[in-house]
Amino acid sequence: MKDDFLEEAYFSGKRMAQAAEWCKDREGNIIEVEVQGKWYKTGDDFRGKGHFLESYSSPLRVVIVISLTQGKLGNGTINPGEIVTIGTSSKEDVQAENLILRNFMEKNLSEDRFFEGTHFLSATSWLSDKLKRYKINVKIKGIWEKTQEPFTAEGEVIGVEDNITSGHFAVRIKSGSISDRPIEQNIIIKIGGLSRLRKNQNDVTAQKILFMPGEKPKPKTADNVVLRVHGLTVSYHKRPVISDVNFEIKEREILGIVGESGSGKSTCMKAIIGDIKFDKGEIEICGYNAGDKDNVAPLFGYVPQDLSRMYMDFTPMENIVYFGKQYEVPELELIHRGKQILKDLHIFEKGGEKVENLSGGEKRRVSIAIALVHLPKILFLDEPSSGLDLVRRHELWEYLDRINKLYGTSLVVITHYPSEIDYCDKAAIFVRNKGFVDFGTPEQLKERLPGKGYTIGLVLEEYNPKTVEIIKKVKGVEYVLQKGEQLKIFPNMENNIVLKNILEKLEAKKITPQKVEPKIEIDMDDYFIYLTGSSEAIT
Repeated sequence: MKDDFLEEAYFSGKRMAQAAEWCKDREGNIIEVEVQGKWYKTGDDFRGKGHFLESYSSPLRVVIVISLTQGKLGNGTINPGEIVTIGTSSKEDVQAENLILRNFMEKNLSEDRFFEGTHFLSATSWLSDKLKRYKINVKIKGIWEKTQEPFTAEGEVIGVEDNITSGHFAVRIKSGSISDRPIEQNIIIKIGGLSRLRKNQNDVTAQKILFMPGEKPKPKTADNVVLRVHGLTVSYHKRPVISDVNFEIKEREILGIVGESGSGKSTCMKAIIGDIKFDKGEIEICGYNAGDKDNVAPLFGYVPQDLSRMYMDFTPMENIVYFGKQYEVPELELIHRGKQILKDLHIFEKGGEKVENLSGGEKRRVSIAIALVHLPKILFLDEPSSGLDLVRRHELWEYLDRINKLYGTSLVVITHYPSEIDYCDKAAIFVRNKGFVDFGTPEQLKERLPGKGYTIGLVLEEYNPKTVEIIKKVKGVEYVLQKGEQLKIFPNMENNIVLKNILEKLEAKKITPQKVEPKIEIDMDDYFIYLTGSSEAIT
């Protein structure tokens, strides 16, 4: 858990309803709950912290459910992992006096799911879908039916029967107790819920259930590198399109693959995601060879440039469910995640409209939501800002930055706009007829140019091609970039020495600049014009 939380709120026990709503509004984020109050069964003082699991609010009951990370009860402690309900009524474990809630502004990517025994039908329905793909462990608190004693246990779910009268799920016990008596390990017990119509059909009536699905493949790399490309070479008809491409990014970084049309940037991405074969080189995604489809496929998502790949007569949610099922994610989970992602992309209110009726920017966000719903570690986007005006491009990058920070998802974004490098942590640079030419942070890229990221600025009273030719021949001048009446001069010597040489030469020609700036920081448009020798590279 991070210590540098971004949002904190305090509530007294009398304001439990507002506290529950605060949590509900931020559902899906990592929320820490710190509580002080009374343990209902004993009246002892209780202090604890835990991860938010669920909240309910109605005229009859208000509750926040947490999984404890630490807890103190009277003079003793409560083991971490204990499921605790917080409220003001006698039904809850803790009667709250003070609450501090912390929202870490980061998505909770855990697939754990909490259910109360009164919601057992929902629990078995969710479980039926999830068991098709995951091994699921479970924590249970409830009543041992034969003796009506308290029951608590952990184990692995081995099966589920989902029907309204006698549904249950079966658990192979790893540890647990009935009152203070330990339960034999590896025995199988049947768990039912408080809402079942027929009683005494199961071993345990559940009061609290926390399902913990097994995890998807994780990155194998110890250095958190999610994408590594080494020596990549791709040819068409035996003619190299890109050669010896080398770059890597770590978890939570944004990489821009930037270049002109025909420079090879799309070829590079297609090779990475397996759309085309490559001649030589190595590609690793989260430590797995890119050719290992079984392990790699769940770890990345892809947002194509062509929005027509979505079903235009489907709603955003229908598209999310349809495409999400290709990753074997259960439908109920897709709906739950889809709602959260649409909210995060500020398009939730359009979730029930047909995609064909949405604006271009809204369609792009739906496309991103579809690619994100299986919670990939890395998201590839093919020219998502192409065709957008400056304002819409900035708006799109705000959403991409939000996804990167909220979900911790690394992004690889193809763009032909050099200025968009400034939104990225790193950039791989491609140039027409040269292919891959450089890789680094925006600062590193600029520092590798003459002047180490700075130019000399001159503003002429009026543009004269002869004046520019004079400056180009001055000792120490590497390159002259013209923007209207302003000239940016890349020096290959100390700025002050080159500037002195230029002014002396202009004075000898009786030319007086209107304005002189000894040191101007270059932008990424300047960088690309220098690399290509043409301003056409940035259009």
